[in-house]
Amino acid sequence: MILRALSMNPSFLEDVDIAYRYFDKIPSPQFYQVLCFLFPRDRRYHPWIKAKKKHKFTNQLIELVAKRFEISEKEAIDYAKILAATPDGVKTLTDICRGWGLNDKEIEKAMENEQ
Repeated sequence: MILRALSMNPSFLEDVDIAYRYFDKIPSPQFYQVLCFLFPRDRRYHPWIKAKKKHKFTNQLIELVAKRFEISEKEAIDYAKILAATPDGVKTLTDICRGWGLNDKEIEKAMENEQ
């Protein structure tokens, strides 16, 4: 967790990478002391990098993909992301929706990005 916090400062990235190599070789108390010695105290705020939203697909589309490939909804999100990345994949998503009996208007609504 300490290494993750240190890596938020872009100027420390290379040093954190090197320190991470010894993370499991040095006992925790000594590793912490090494980090305190290597990295200066920094009072600046460095924000955590977070995803803005879980996924960009409607729940209906995720459910249809999950049913089609007989997978969990978490895996269906990954499948939908991969398929949406290419024009052929978007056609495949459209075909999946048509296969479950959705008309063009319903498909358009299911393919909308969720806000």
